Amino acid sequence: MNKEDKKIHIGPNFILIGMIFIVAIMSFILSKFGIGGQKTIIYNENLETVLITVNNIFSIEGIKYFLGTIMTNFKFHSMLINIIVILFGFSICEVSGFFKHIFLPLKKRKNYTITLILIIMCLVTGFLGEYAYIIMLPFSAILYKYTNRSPILGLITAFIAITMSQTFTFIYDYNTYLLGNLTQLSATVNVDKNFKYSFLSSIYINISMTIVFVFLAAYIIESFYKNKYKKIIFEDNKNISSKGIIISLIVLVIFIAGFVYIMLPNNSNFILDNTQEHQIAKLFSSSSIFNQSLIFLISLVMSICGIIYGLISKNIKNTYEIYVSLTSYFDKLSSLFLLTFLSSILVSILTWTNIGEVVSINLVNLLSIIDFSGISLIVIFFIFVIFMTVLIPDSVSKWMLISPIIIPLFMKSNITPEYTQILFKVSDGIGKTITPVFTYFLLLVAFMEKYKPNDDEPITIFGTYRMMIKPILSLAAIIIFIIIGWFIIGIPIGLNVFPTL
Repeated sequence: MNKEDKKIHIGPNFILIGMIFIVAIMSFILSKFGIGGQKTIIYNENLETVLITVNNIFSIEGIKYFLGTIMTNFKFHSMLINIIVILFGFSICEVSGFFKHIFLPLKKRKNYTITLILIIMCLVTGFLGEYAYIIMLPFSAILYKYTNRSPILGLITAFIAITMSQTFTFIYDYNTYLLGNLTQLSATVNVDKNFKYSFLSSIYINISMTIVFVFLAAYIIESFYKNKYKKIIFEDNKNISSKGIIISLIVLVIFIAGFVYIMLPNNSNFILDNTQEHQIAKLFSSSSIFNQSLIFLISLVMSICGIIYGLISKNIKNTYEIYVSLTSYFDKLSSLFLLTFLSSILVSILTWTNIGEVVSINLVNLLSIIDFSGISLIVIFFIFVIFMTVLIPDSVSKWMLISPIIIPLFMKSNITPEYTQILFKVSDGIGKTITPVFTYFLLLVAFMEKYKPNDDEPITIFGTYRMMIKPILSLAAIIIFIIIGWFIIGIPIGLNVFPTL
């Protein structure tokens, strides 16, 4: 019996079940000891404190909450609904041969070039926020499959690229808009009434870090995985049709032009949230029809292009084959449903028990008590935010919780709010790559299960971390070095904005 046979592989489902029990037991213990904290909120332009304590999930109220929401949380899980819808489009495009034809020219490209292209695409789609995971994870696997590379390597590359690049990208997304509003609100309360946050306030450092990240990430990923994933030859008997690709691409360009037209400023229409002032908020607010239907529209466009190509190339011959083709991608993806169900329970219990909030509040209060400033304050804040993110992956919820204390604290230490927000976003992104509470990490695990080479190589949560940890730590070290180096040198991070006041 070799070492590989002696290893104990714990399935992702049992890891999540174990975490659910650990969180539940923690809620019981912490509630019995009365563990809580003072939560600072902004109300009527003033800071107010509210006592928050850990709720016991084993109490009558906790059991009622658990049983009353166990199905509804799963039923309305937005990630699951969106991934199901988008996979209709990916299915038909793959079966029809559309993807095979599109990726054919990339087969002769160097591995570094393909990785670079994927990272750039992940960065650009970061504009769509968390939709980037839903689009780029299946896309990356198919891209690598048709360029004779391991789909698992494509998935790892896409996840790292999306998660880490969204923290500093110069592409303005809705999350950055929301974080900026919270930063401005926290800075103007009892500190600087005239402070105005602008995305351009950090544009220099964002552009610099994006350029460095794109090329270094491609180099680091190729270096670490050079010998781990061998070349895979994938062949099928799908027909190639020049006429089909031309017509399909014309349709695709028309739809893309329509999307771009909708997203242009001063172009009010019924599918945007015109109650909002900024264009990014009009597009992606929770009330925007564009935001609510975006994944459906993308899937619809992909389906139309795939059907057109399939019928012209004769890879799809009739309506029944269209029906079957729309669900082909779901093969070997059943673990997604189990992981999403368990994830919804874990996140629900974490939220109701307040464990994440209480831990975060006490870390922030500890930071305000410790007499640190400058680089020491920056490093401690990095570590604390990464730890908070393990329990609260959502960036906006976390920043809403801690910004009323952190922004004034850093301003009193002579550090600008814009630089503080960059620190938060970067540490938040690093934290998301290492927490199983992050829903899109579990989506990654599910896709890796689908594309694993054989059944003798199990995909586990810890195994996935082992695959990714080296490039994540390397990229995190480089990003942190740039952030701290920028602070030490003191050059502008944006238009007329410096790291220090």
